[in-house]
Amino acid sequence: MNQTHAWITYGAGMVYIKKKRYEAGSDKFRELLAAHPQYGDAIAQLGVIERNQGRRDNAKRYIEKTLSQDPENKIANYQFGLFHLENREYVDAADHFSRVLKADPSHTCAMIQLAIVAGRNGDFKKAETLVNDAYDKDDKLTDAFAKLGWIKAEKQDWAGALEIMDKDSCDGRISPAWKVNLAQLYGRNGEWDRAIELIEDAYGYNLYLKDAYSKLGWIKTEDQD
Repeated sequence: MNQTHAWITYGAGMVYIKKKRYEAGSDKFRELLAAHPQYGDAIAQLGVIERNQGRRDNAKRYIEKTLSQDPENKIANYQFGLFHLENREYVDAADHFSRVLKADPSHTCAMIQLAIVAGRNGDFKKAETLVNDAYDKDDKLTDAFAKLGWIKAEKQDWAGALEIMDKDSCDGRISPAWKVNLAQLYGRNGEWDRAIELIEDAYGYNLYLKDAYSKLGWIKTEDQD
């Protein structure tokens, strides 16, 4: 397999991943690795596929294999950062996301994940700076402030969460699903008209959303209304 064919095969695998045709994607990456066993990105993408299908242990093995032969691999470092973040291993998560940014300073997804780590560590000033930097680099990014603010919502800091999450709403950077979460915060703040407006807007953009009013109404049951 020559280099041009290798790139075509890799690209085909990526297309299958985006279409969630994971078995077909795996076949392409395995075909590529049969000719190029050290092709780190292909090994890492097998890990991504395993992760997307909920097979975390298999995914981790592929990512570790990639890093063992290519410690600076961006895909593997990013994925390993996600593993550590999910496990609340924030020091290790920050280390891997930082490696991604060292190799590629324009990697906005790594910036946002590093912002989430900073938020989890209570450093919201640093987190917001990182989100703003990512947004400056890519005007199509969404939901970063929403995800950051939800950290405060998990601690029932409703006002603090609302202040951060509303940044995405004001700038038109919030997805329908996150509008539903933001609506809950407005409900907890007693601003029911705004909460309902957000849910109506979310339903208008995404017909597949469910349970938004149920989540909002549950706030009233907590108050025994």
